[in-house]
Amino acid sequence: MDSIRFTDKDISLNKDKNITDEAPHILIIENDTDNLQLLENKLKINNFRVSDASSLIDVYHMIETDAVPDLILLTTIESGDQYIESLKQFREKYPQNILPIIIFTHRKHIAKYIIKLLNAGINDYISRPIVMQELIARLTTHIRLAQLNKNLKKIAVHEYIEQTKIEEKIKQIKEKYQERHIKVLLVDAHIVFGKIVTEMLASENDIDFFYCQNERKAIETAEKIIPDVILQDIELPHIHGLALVCLYKKRKKLNTIPVILLSERNAPSTKTCSFSIGACDVLVKPLNRNVLLNRIRYHAEKSKTITAKKKDGKTTFFHAQHLPLFNPKHININDYRQSKNIDANSTITVLLVDDQAFIGKIVGQYLNSEKDIDYYFCQDPLMAIDVALRIHPTVILQDLTMPKIDGLSMVRAYRDQDGLKRTPLIVLSSQDKAKVKDDAFSLGANDYMVKPPDKIELIARIRYHSKAYNTILQLDEAYKEVKCQRTELEIRNNFIKRTFGRYLSDEIVSSILDTPEGLKLGGEKRKVTILMSDLRGFTTIGEQLPPEDVLSIINIYLEIMTEIIMKYDGTIDEFIGDAILVMFGAPLLKDNDAIRAVACALEMQTSMDRVNTMNEQYGYPTVKMGIGINTGDVVLGNIGSDMRSKYGIVGSNVNLTSRIESYTVGDQILISETTYQECGALVKVKDTMNVMPKGVKEPITIYDITGIAGDYNINLPESTYVECKLLESPKEIQLSVVDGKANGKTSYKGKILKFADNIMEIQTDASLEQLWNIKISLCRSSGEGTNGDMYAKIVECFEDSTCSLSSFKINLTSVSLEAEAALKECVLISSELLISDQVDNTTYIKI
Repeated sequence: MDSIRFTDKDISLNKDKNITDEAPHILIIENDTDNLQLLENKLKINNFRVSDASSLIDVYHMIETDAVPDLILLTTIESGDQYIESLKQFREKYPQNILPIIIFTHRKHIAKYIIKLLNAGINDYISRPIVMQELIARLTTHIRLAQLNKNLKKIAVHEYIEQTKIEEKIKQIKEKYQERHIKVLLVDAHIVFGKIVTEMLASENDIDFFYCQNERKAIETAEKIIPDVILQDIELPHIHGLALVCLYKKRKKLNTIPVILLSERNAPSTKTCSFSIGACDVLVKPLNRNVLLNRIRYHAEKSKTITAKKKDGKTTFFHAQHLPLFNPKHININDYRQSKNIDANSTITVLLVDDQAFIGKIVGQYLNSEKDIDYYFCQDPLMAIDVALRIHPTVILQDLTMPKIDGLSMVRAYRDQDGLKRTPLIVLSSQDKAKVKDDAFSLGANDYMVKPPDKIELIARIRYHSKAYNTILQLDEAYKEVKCQRTELEIRNNFIKRTFGRYLSDEIVSSILDTPEGLKLGGEKRKVTILMSDLRGFTTIGEQLPPEDVLSIINIYLEIMTEIIMKYDGTIDEFIGDAILVMFGAPLLKDNDAIRAVACALEMQTSMDRVNTMNEQYGYPTVKMGIGINTGDVVLGNIGSDMRSKYGIVGSNVNLTSRIESYTVGDQILISETTYQECGALVKVKDTMNVMPKGVKEPITIYDITGIAGDYNINLPESTYVECKLLESPKEIQLSVVDGKANGKTSYKGKILKFADNIMEIQTDASLEQLWNIKISLCRSSGEGTNGDMYAKIVECFEDSTCSLSSFKINLTSVSLEAEAALKECVLISSELLISDQVDNTTYIKI
């Protein structure tokens, strides 16, 4: 088992704290004693209580006999479906939101198994090594979420019990008084008056009486019992009675219920205000019993009759509460404007609403000398809202006592208008009572002043509230502008990502867009794994086909290869004709870059059948690919100039990757020794070769790989034996070296001894070495090389002490049409001679 490792950044988060019983309790499942001790020490230092167990079965027994831990940290994982089933059974009793389970183990578990663990009920999966701060943060977050879920569950249970009690109580009340017809609700703060009304109505069998002493609960109580009549006191300690009537009329369940207001004052203004806001009647205290009963029965019967007519559709009835609080007819704003000499850049607009003309004149005298204040005066409260919506004041001065409607109802009406919800409201009143001020502020007023106001104080408060309101408006405009710009920026970024995502990887585009230094030229030195692929002999194919067919072949190849590269989180640096340069570890560095690169190369090779299947459908020739992989330090970043730049890599290791790739033949993958060391024993090696690439001081070892084990488990198809025919008459050839030490224009003579598919065995007097690339021309009978050219790579050298000539096995990488026709003719002639002579000169070569 791997030992637990933390990075050098691990530090204690709470070294000075002592572990107490209130500290979070973590249960660790770990078999390795050293790992357990190391982890316990880390957690105890950071103020956690720790206990341990060896398996989930032990956890069952521990939880049954002891308290349930806050979190289980699982570091020992058994493989197999039986372990998954055990975890699911554990989750049936202890769900995820109550008892979190976090797996903290090495990174060698495959993704499919991790998904099974998540589906079975784990909360998180952490690979190590890991920074201690991150582990502590994850543990604390999951513990906090679990505790929050427990608290929410307790609250939900408590609310359910309370709701059940209330419903049961209401049900009992309904059953007790189900034969009664009229429900009456009294809202009054004086308990003595409540007892008096109770005695008045107790003997009435057709009246079901309810009493609410706290006006703050009046709405809630009324919506529960749905009374037929509401008796509402005006003089209440917390909410004004008229304001409470307005609140009734805003509720869908209560807006048609008749409201009878009760008042100690028999003033005409009180009745006017009451009827204007929707009350159906006003009674003066002390009440006469017969009058009260008659009014209750009359309004209850009237309300039922109106409701029945509405349901039948015979008539439409408008209650007083449905009438508007302002007159919607066209008005002339200049009739309300009192200002004379106002600056063009005035930012303060004041609207005074008061039925007394002399108050309007006094305030006008105060404000006329202020050039930056535009002053309006409205004497009719029913016109006030319409005027306010037209002029958009920065401050409204509202009188509290008016004949048609009281000021508190006006305050509520302002707040019901979308255009006036945030406009500063200063209530003016001759009363300096705390209760009245509390009512004003509870309904939405911003300030309160006693009439007549002091000039200096009034102007100071107007400027203060106007400045705050203008600041809010400016912030709103700025927010709208920022929101608009953000939307435009998101649209632009999405367009850039869609456009340049075809040329760059998503990680590179995001790095450029999301970081200020994304476009900065320069780079960093980093260890990456580089993959280069190339189609073998594609240059000759390109010379034989029309340009549009060449591009079609390349696009088919690149489309399939790009999909595979993205699957393995590779970053395509660039397409170089039919070659692809890919980097693993940039821009995002991972701990398995070399392994992913090798797995990607193997899947690319196994997917060449898909490429050639599509080529055959369009009538194109089949192609083969070689891949070279190398790991080393490169310079990574933005390369170029301010006019044009690209995100890429440079360095000697890039060149070395290209050299390694040049040694490949079709269907082959060669990796460097550094990549082999990064992958370890996971890769399957077919052969090793010592080569001396150009620009390298000493020979290097490269590995011919055929598969990779572990999480990816990908293998190339096994080698097959092809029939290699011995030519009856060896074909004369001329050859020359196109690279290596002997590179030049020197031609050598030789013969083709055997031929099978793309494998040949030749004989020549030239001194050649393995992996050299050669050019071959087929000779005519006259000895001249005119029957087309072929390119090949030497894959094996044979030494024969009995002959002065050397033999070589070569792999054809490119064959011209003329050479292909001549080869077929040679093989056909040799086959006929072999059949006639009944001689078996066939050998088999493993490819």
